[in-house]
Amino acid sequence: MTEGISPIPQPSEIVAFLIRAMSHVDDQHEEALKKELQRLRKGKPVSPEAANELLKEHLADFHTANGNDIWGATDFLDALKEHISLCLGLDCSALPAEVVRGVFDRVAYGCFQDLFRNVLSVTGVDPREILGKPNQATRILWQSRVKDHGLSSLAAEIQGKPGLSRGQENWESLIKRWSKGEHDPQIITILALMKNWDRKFARALLAARIYQKYCEFCLVDPGNHVEGNELPFDFDAIQSALLDVAQSPRYLKTCGLSASDDRTINEIAKLTDPRRPKLDGDFLRLEALFEKLEYSLHDQQRLAGLCFYRGRYLAQMGRYDDALDAFETAANWFQFRSATQMKSCLHYILNLASKLGKRRVLAKWQGWCDGLGLDLDSPDADLSVSRDFPELFPEAQSADNADPLSNYLLIMPEWEERKPDLRNPNRVIKGYGPTPTPQLSLFANLGQVEKVRQLLRAGADPDALDRNNGSALLNALQGHDDACVRALLPVTSTDTINAKTKGGKSLLLMAISLGSSDYVQRLLEKGADVEVTGPNQQTALYETVSHFVDPMTMARAALQHGSGPDMPAFLRKTSSPFHDEEARARSATRYHPDELAVLPEMAEHFSKGDCTDLRKIMQLLLDAGANVNAPAGSSRLTPFLYAAEIGNSWLLQTLVDHGADVRSQDERGGTAFSRLHYFGHSHLVSEFLSWLPPEDRIWLRENGFR
Repeated sequence: MTEGISPIPQPSEIVAFLIRAMSHVDDQHEEALKKELQRLRKGKPVSPEAANELLKEHLADFHTANGNDIWGATDFLDALKEHISLCLGLDCSALPAEVVRGVFDRVAYGCFQDLFRNVLSVTGVDPREILGKPNQATRILWQSRVKDHGLSSLAAEIQGKPGLSRGQENWESLIKRWSKGEHDPQIITILALMKNWDRKFARALLAARIYQKYCEFCLVDPGNHVEGNELPFDFDAIQSALLDVAQSPRYLKTCGLSASDDRTINEIAKLTDPRRPKLDGDFLRLEALFEKLEYSLHDQQRLAGLCFYRGRYLAQMGRYDDALDAFETAANWFQFRSATQMKSCLHYILNLASKLGKRRVLAKWQGWCDGLGLDLDSPDADLSVSRDFPELFPEAQSADNADPLSNYLLIMPEWEERKPDLRNPNRVIKGYGPTPTPQLSLFANLGQVEKVRQLLRAGADPDALDRNNGSALLNALQGHDDACVRALLPVTSTDTINAKTKGGKSLLLMAISLGSSDYVQRLLEKGADVEVTGPNQQTALYETVSHFVDPMTMARAALQHGSGPDMPAFLRKTSSPFHDEEARARSATRYHPDELAVLPEMAEHFSKGDCTDLRKIMQLLLDAGANVNAPAGSSRLTPFLYAAEIGNSWLLQTLVDHGADVRSQDERGGTAFSRLHYFGHSHLVSEFLSWLPPEDRIWLRENGFR
């Protein structure tokens, strides 16, 4: 059965196969594992790291039997990562899935050639005796062994090993059946032989089993496993083979286009170009072109891929829900078929699903991206969609043709003069910022403390949160208004004080970013969690350390190389939800003078630099019990190691005095000693070492550089 298979084998599919081939799976009594394997074969992609963890969990018996002390010796991670890189680069054109699988069968054949060359050398069996003849593999291996050692002595040898006592006659009977090809040893038996008897021969048996199980797939024809038909596990070789098949006479009609269809698609691409100004009547021409193409290609599956252009057309008609459906149809065709086209579909899917609040759709495709290691970063979907489709068709709904920066432009006098609705104190107001806002939060952000007090007296809830999970107190902090902060802090609950926005901000982290030791102290006294973490899992102490960086250096780096959680969305160079595309655009383009004018303000926002208030915040957090050795995010940097990167003597010594692990290391094995040198602070090394006991100084000098 081939229905529903992807052209390129999915990583999760490979994992499910390896678990079934290399371990015992009892479908009758292990229902949970059975369902997990079914999900792996049909579900969303699994990242190489997650896939490797699954293999580590379910292949534990193989790992032990193979004699490995650490998983790394039988680790599949590198191979899984290589396969992911193939998935993100190959283009299979419109070739049928089974044809693409035929190309990958040649790759698998090449892999089995390498495997058998490695494991069969101890058996005296030539790989060519087994390749192409999977059902004879076990028979050939046991015949070779019996020929060399004799049946009785072989059975006696196995019987004499601990854990293999089944009776010599029983072993003789089993080996005789295996040698005749009447029966194959079960995986439990193979692993027992590997663990307790002849590990190298048992590895050959396991390799034969894996090959046999692989050849049971309906799309695999072992008859094609002949010398010269193999392909290396290499991007260029696989892409070249796919191109050769696509251009062959048999598949030219499936993958190519007639001159008429080619002209039609080119015209559709031109008319749906988001940057092209649209004219009256263009949409009628497009409808006619789509109808013509659907008639011409009515019996071909690749019509689904052309839904990409229909999605662009529908989006520029203001029909965002229909456009999202079309882009999903195209994505389902392109996934594990064409990485470039798939990413183009995902660009629009992620932005539209986020804008429309389609959580299930968003979660589905975000999971797909996560499985393939595509980092996402899309802070404002409304703005991104507006940038994606700046030129709508004249016939489109006018409401969808708004100014893309309208959410970032406020006519302040209108809001400042607005009166509070005291009869409905918890009223939510639209138009102030990108999401609806409780009026208490609005006036707190504007710094209008009298209106805040009026609303509180009228019963406004200070713990009411907006759609982004922001509170009135958070808005007061963002508005830099001390009077509003003082009015709201006593009436705000501890739960709200420790609440985090959807972007990962909290009141304590906001107070730190403002550089206000007064706010930090008041929040800690009110019960703020000193170990609260931000969007990148950085603690409050780590966040404080980060503000010791030189402000202008930090701002320039943020503006040039990445967006970060606090980068204003309107300064992004692209509407792409993919972090790598935005980063490339930033590094390849210059900012307009008007954009650079915000640099000083951004510098103040991103970093305060060494100052009295920041030092006081450090002391407040340390006195409150902040963990100086808590790692942040995937980098696993601690506040102490980050301080070494910054190169601030006071900061380093303060952390050492409060229990920093001076022997701690980053993910690459770097210590504070090596990081001081690496980041240009060698002049601080002697001073740093003078604070430490002799044994730590010796250890750092011996282990400082790896």
